[in-house]
Amino acid sequence: MLWERYAERSRKVMLHAEDWAIRLRSPYISSEHILLGLLEEEDTLAVQILERLGVNIHQLKAELESQLRAQAPAHPPVGSPTLTSPAKQVLIRAADEARAMNDSHIDTAHLLLGLLRERQGLAAKILAKYNVHFKDARQCFLKVRETGMGRQVQPSPLSTVVEDWTQKAREGEFSPVRFWQQERTLLYLTLLRREQRNALLLGNFETTILFAQQIACDLASQSVPEPLQGRRLLQIDWGNLYLKQQRIRTVCLEVASLSPPPLIFVGTVDDLWGWSDAPLLVVQHGHIHCLTAATDEQWSVFASRYPAVAATFSAVPIFEPDESQAREWLQAHRKAYEAFHGVTIDDSAITAALHIAKEQFSNRPLLTTAKKLLDMACAYCRVQKPSLTQEITNLQCELEALREEAQQAAQAGEQQRSQELQHQAEELQKRLEALLEQLPSLPSTVTEEAVHSVAGMVKL
Repeated sequence: MLWERYAERSRKVMLHAEDWAIRLRSPYISSEHILLGLLEEEDTLAVQILERLGVNIHQLKAELESQLRAQAPAHPPVGSPTLTSPAKQVLIRAADEARAMNDSHIDTAHLLLGLLRERQGLAAKILAKYNVHFKDARQCFLKVRETGMGRQVQPSPLSTVVEDWTQKAREGEFSPVRFWQQERTLLYLTLLRREQRNALLLGNFETTILFAQQIACDLASQSVPEPLQGRRLLQIDWGNLYLKQQRIRTVCLEVASLSPPPLIFVGTVDDLWGWSDAPLLVVQHGHIHCLTAATDEQWSVFASRYPAVAATFSAVPIFEPDESQAREWLQAHRKAYEAFHGVTIDDSAITAALHIAKEQFSNRPLLTTAKKLLDMACAYCRVQKPSLTQEITNLQCELEALREEAQQAAQAGEQQRSQELQHQAEELQKRLEALLEQLPSLPSTVTEEAVHSVAGMVKL
């Protein structure tokens, strides 16, 4: 660990963490000890952030210390305590945060953000109990910097053109599934080779994207071979990069300078050469470690055009999931769709999406087609309620106008017209009541009916 990058207060935090591990008779320095070390140092940026988020520092420290003392072994270990794997990840993520903010040193606030990104430990769970979450803490940190340093914090240029899929997996945007095990093994063997260590994902592009997202899940949970642990999977947005007129080669080399070196998902092979020759050069000369996707036909064209670059890749065929595997994926990602659309997805909707994809779109990949149908059905349910609500509003306005007109007719002595208008108002009232009865039952729950409704509207 390069401690010279740590600010003085951060070094003291780590010394306090080691001291807490010794006092609590632990053979390891865990993320919980790092949090205790942060709470030990007063008037740091980390403590300011926690206080601004409403945390009682003394109460938090007492609770954490009490829990760790209850777990402490009876006898002290032999030798000095060493960092646990999650604690190492905290330090790596703290360094990532400092780098993303263009900070030359790692401050206590970066350590706090690193702790919040490492969700598996007791530290993050206790902080969550105190309603301290990564996004809120990071936003608070930026505000403290702006007011305290008198300058606007500039994000790293990479943040606008690079997506961290590993972080997305940690945040629950991607969910792990159990299939594609053979493909994962072959991919990891490829990535750990001495030569031809770039991975060519052969298959339907949408399916290869879902597979790459699973690799991000594996990296996030460290369910990968040890040499790959701690690494991230990043995706470069070539189109955005081109529109921002940034030098592609410079950005590629900046990505390659990250530590530990990330894996780069470059999209299709067409993206390797479609925007600039720079990606071809950085791949050919081994500056980045990448994954790309192609069909057999696309790869044949690319390999004939750029044989030197193609020689750095090894093929990893990605097979289409069967029906049970596609169901597993949809079940695993159900919560992500529910959260995005604000609906509840019934099991019948998943079954219907798979059945329709299999029967009506048999020439399309099953999983990606069922996924699109389910997504459309969720959107359909969101559309229905506002449209009916608008119809009810219109009828209420029309009913009020009719009643007012009937009253005016009666006052003018036009009894027959007044009666006709009252009759129209009664009919309108019945329509309105019928719509109001439908309103509570409108689909906040996505059912098979919603899937069947959208299936006839779209061409996938």
